[in-house]
Amino acid sequence: MTREIRAIFLALLTLFVYAGLIFFTDGSFIFPYPINELIFAAVVLQFCYWERHLKVKLLYPVGVAFLAIFSTDVSWEIILNQQQLEQLFATPWPRIIRISFLIGIVFSAVAIVLHQDKWQARFMAIFGMGMFITGYALDLEHIHYSYSMWYSLAGALLIAIGVSIEPKYEPFNYLWILIAGLELTHVLTYLLA
Repeated sequence: MTREIRAIFLALLTLFVYAGLIFFTDGSFIFPYPINELIFAAVVLQFCYWERHLKVKLLYPVGVAFLAIFSTDVSWEIILNQQQLEQLFATPWPRIIRISFLIGIVFSAVAIVLHQDKWQARFMAIFGMGMFITGYALDLEHIHYSYSMWYSLAGALLIAIGVSIEPKYEPFNYLWILIAGLELTHVLTYLLA
């Protein structure tokens, strides 16, 4: 098991242990999915540290990681007080940052699609990207919340399978496994809470 897979496994295991502890205390599985973006950013930054010899090529994943950090309300709640939060959420900036983060994720999927040589991997990545975009578009517009989760999960799983068939951009291709796992925690919270 590579260190990248180990980091992803530990991140997901931590979430499942947390949900298990909540189950034993409250009787329902609740994953801390509001911090999924923070977990994603932490793993991306760890990957970037391990691959620091790539230098300039790391600007993109680092940028996406920082967009992930500021795309979640949890980060803003840590930094700002209640009055500043209300002023911030009255502006379009949180939504713009969230959309920028999602565009960064989609661009990484496009890069994977463009460099896939095997038709199975390319098909899965294209189809998965379409489902992932659809899921998040529905989520951003607050349309059919339950459908958006399933689309996002299925899309992330398809892309993760596609990059497993034909690995490109190692080790950053493994992040799709993490994204699929994080989407799974979101769906499990919805189903089991």
